[in-house]
Amino acid sequence: GFAGVIGEEAFGSSKLLKSVIIPKGAKTIGKFAFRFSGLKELTFEKGFKGEIAEKAFGYTKQLESVTFGEGFAGVIGERAFASTELLKSVTFEKGFAGVIGEKAFQFSGLATLTFDETFTGEIGEKAFASTKLESVTFGEGFKGVIGEKAFGYTKQLESVTIPKGVKTIGKSAFHGSGLKELTFDETFTGEIGEKAFAY
Repeated sequence: GFAGVIGEEAFGSSKLLKSVIIPKGAKTIGKFAFRFSGLKELTFEKGFKGEIAEKAFGYTKQLESVTFGEGFAGVIGERAFASTELLKSVTFEKGFAGVIGEKAFQFSGLATLTFDETFTGEIGEKAFASTKLESVTFGEGFKGVIGEKAFGYTKQLESVTIPKGVKTIGKSAFHGSGLKELTFDETFTGEIGEKAFAY
């Protein structure tokens, strides 16, 4: 199978490109690799362990859905999917153990987001900040880390339930969100950072 590198701006401005499956053996997806392309649907194969470089899919204005296949253990780089205004669906399949980098989905059109009970990854600083999120679901067995300002300025987000397995909720993690209802599992023993839920 493919085990190579997709270079910088490799598919940039490829307006006719609509759907891409990234094979699990791909090592790196370069900076701006798909920027301004016509890509609508993106899937990472089960077991992907590579690196998605800074802004690799950023400003992909037609992108609507992204699926990270089972057992994803790669790195989603800084602003990798930033400013994808039509992006409505992001799926993290079972066993996600990767890193969602700084500002990875900032200013995207995401409205709903689910992290299942097998998620053990890291949600980086401002990873989903300033998105259109109305709903975020953390599965009961979620054991990830919620980084600094990870969901900051999500004005439409009104309700969140924090499961017992969350290790850390970073500084200002939900700062400036629209939260009206917040529930912690009764056995929660994690760490809540400074101004984590401050407005």
